[in-house]
Amino acid sequence: MENYLYGTMQNLFGVWWNKQVAREYAAKHPEEEKPADNDNSGLYY
Repeated sequence: MENYLYGTMQNLFGVWWNKQVAREYAAKHPEEEKPADNDNSGLYY
């Protein structure tokens, strides 16, 4: 598979970015329900 390292890094950065944005959104919108404390929900490695 060509560029597997590039794809891996791109996916890793995407996961990190989404977690950062989710934390910021949750901090600005405390009135919304918080999801269960399952940090890796929906992620498969």
